[in-house]
Amino acid sequence: MENTTNSQSLDNKPNNSKLYIALGILAAAGIAAGAYFFMNNEEKEIKAIEPAITVNDTIAKTDSITSEEKDLLEKNGFYASENYIIANKALIRRTPNEAQNNVIDSLKFGTKVYTKSVYFDEEGGGTNGDETLLANEKKNGFVAIYNTKPTKLSDQPVGYISEKVFVEQYEFESYKKYFSLKEFAFLDSKIKKAIMDNSYFENVSYYLTQNSQRSPYVLCKGDYDGDGLKDFAVILDNVEKEYSSILIFLTNKVTKEPYLAYRKAYTDYFKVKTVTKSSSVIKDSEPFVLTTDAVMMTGGEYTPQLFVYDRDTNKFIPISQE
Repeated sequence: MENTTNSQSLDNKPNNSKLYIALGILAAAGIAAGAYFFMNNEEKEIKAIEPAITVNDTIAKTDSITSEEKDLLEKNGFYASENYIIANKALIRRTPNEAQNNVIDSLKFGTKVYTKSVYFDEEGGGTNGDETLLANEKKNGFVAIYNTKPTKLSDQPVGYISEKVFVEQYEFESYKKYFSLKEFAFLDSKIKKAIMDNSYFENVSYYLTQNSQRSPYVLCKGDYDGDGLKDFAVILDNVEKEYSSILIFLTNKVTKEPYLAYRKAYTDYFKVKTVTKSSSVIKDSEPFVLTTDAVMMTGGEYTPQLFVYDRDTNKFIPISQE
């Protein structure tokens, strides 16, 4: 019995040794695997951080910031201009051209839009930005517009509108004030702009009346030079001096733009109306038949004046109507 037990005990010793060896191998393998896993994780973490701190990536990151700064309007001498529509209906076009199938929407009088503009250097007498960078913003008499304030050169516009149907914010206050009455509210934006651009004469500022009783009598339309295009005349007032100034605008046959053809100031308030072609009037104390429409001005103690276009001199001749 004793021998048997000893024999079994002796037989077990090699098995225990094998077990210890196996466990040792497994432990070593585990340590190696853990070390390998740990080293791999450490390597991954380094790889995740490393690109952010390498010299090349630092330069790339700096370039990225510089590139973004280069795209900013303010960094290039430009700014976003706040503007308002002065036309009753301003058409928005997909591209800057007159094609009717290019119209995508319209804007009403008083709608706010933004445009990209260049700062003017008052001291240097030039512009602060390279205007070629905004070459696509203004073409063929159309300007790119934005619903929200653009901050970058790369910001894309919502469309294009005519450069004649909007003004900057500081100018719009006058448009809103002086074109509020019904006789003036629906004037074409070209007429509105022509009036505002010519409201200062001989060191005196003149304005459209805000008196609703007077407003029906201060603006008239007709073909005053006989070219088949509509022209207009307007009376502007200076309330402080109680002066009136008459302005007659003709329409350029090629551009269809109004231009100032006659202006004179008087020391009283006046009214105007159109006397149509073929009407009989007085000229040199004799009856005279008009060959074009003419402008009649009345008011104050002045004799009514008829302004007739003379094709030989390309001037308006005032004729007293006694």
